[in-house]
Amino acid sequence: MKPIAVILLVLTAALAAGSAAIFGCEICRAGYDKAHRVITRQFPASRERRERIIATQAAQMKPGGAVILGDSIVELQTFDSLCGLPVLNAGLSGSTTGGLAARSAAIISAARPSLVVFAVGVNDGHGGKMSQGDEWLTQYRMLLRSAGTAKIIIVGIQPIEPGMRNSGAYDMAGIAARNRAIERLAAEAGAIHVRPMPDAAGMTTDGVHLNAAGMRRWQAKLASACPAVASASFTPWRAPADIARSRSSRTSRRGG
Repeated sequence: MKPIAVILLVLTAALAAGSAAIFGCEICRAGYDKAHRVITRQFPASRERRERIIATQAAQMKPGGAVILGDSIVELQTFDSLCGLPVLNAGLSGSTTGGLAARSAAIISAARPSLVVFAVGVNDGHGGKMSQGDEWLTQYRMLLRSAGTAKIIIVGIQPIEPGMRNSGAYDMAGIAARNRAIERLAAEAGAIHVRPMPDAAGMTTDGVHLNAAGMRRWQAKLASACPAVASASFTPWRAPADIARSRSSRTSRRGG
């Protein structure tokens, strides 16, 4: 791609994003989404740049805010605040549960939030069948442990809109099963669970990524958890295996 084409593409994305922010224009938002996908495809290094931006913003964030970790469904959104807290959007396109589990602790440690939102999983079923086994459960529990003493909101995986350009690339049945498991994990961890939209009809640009209406609906569902956040008490979460090891250690010490 020639340099002038790169400049024009970036300017188009910036203008479309600005228009969407000012007017809430769905057409403009769709234009930004398309430009973002083109840039990411043409310049793989943009993922590394995005990771550096997240790390820098986390380090600059005042303690006690909110961090939202997820994939492109999160990255492409703008959050003014959440539950009255300033927000770090730590969404990264292409993130899977395992990938996010590997980097979430560093982001959360740097940002020192009082509230952490996990909204990830759709990419686990991209291009194949979504695993429901122990490896995934281990990865998700790693995510939950990385929140430390912060309160946790877990958002279910966004359903796929049928009949759209990218719909066939995702495991729809696997997402439904995974969402049931996520709800059980939230109860196990004492986290606040936000169920995903029941369907995504008319809510996406390509079957997966949200359009302006979808973003408004997604954020409204997330905001509906704020009363529970305000009233929730929370102690650092440990996986059942951690608890078992702790009990075993105490028993061993008493026996000695």
